[in-house]
Amino acid sequence: MTGTGIETSRQTSAYRLSMTSDHLAEMIEHVRSWYPMEGCGLLATSGEQVTRVYPGTNVAESETFYEMAPREVLDAMRDIDSRGDRLGAIFHSHPSTGSWPSPTDRDLIFDPAVYMIIISLAESEPVVRAFRDDGEISEVPIILTDEPETGGNP
Repeated sequence: MTGTGIETSRQTSAYRLSMTSDHLAEMIEHVRSWYPMEGCGLLATSGEQVTRVYPGTNVAESETFYEMAPREVLDAMRDIDSRGDRLGAIFHSHPSTGSWPSPTDRDLIFDPAVYMIIISLAESEPVVRAFRDDGEISEVPIILTDEPETGGNP
């Protein structure tokens, strides 16, 4: 793990997700605010670059499951569309387990183009990892950037 809270992957991948340290900090702060429940939210992207974080309300109020408030999902999707971006990732926390997709997480993946980010809060420092499922779960490297590499909306 690096000092950024992102576990580095030893796998090579044709896919990646880029974000600023502010995006990463916003996600971690949000899921920590839900502890010991799972926190959740959405990420808008332009190309592979995160453009915006949409923190969500976990209406399931569970330590082992999340369900983002439907109205928040609808509002976020409308905003993402109006900005010309796309839904790039769904993030949630694992308050007491590692940052690998659980069987429930795998059942919820609906599109291999929408990554799943899991933020484990089981240790003193959060571990953040991204995954995709195109028939098999594979890790997607998260790259921290100071400036967006692919344009995007501020």
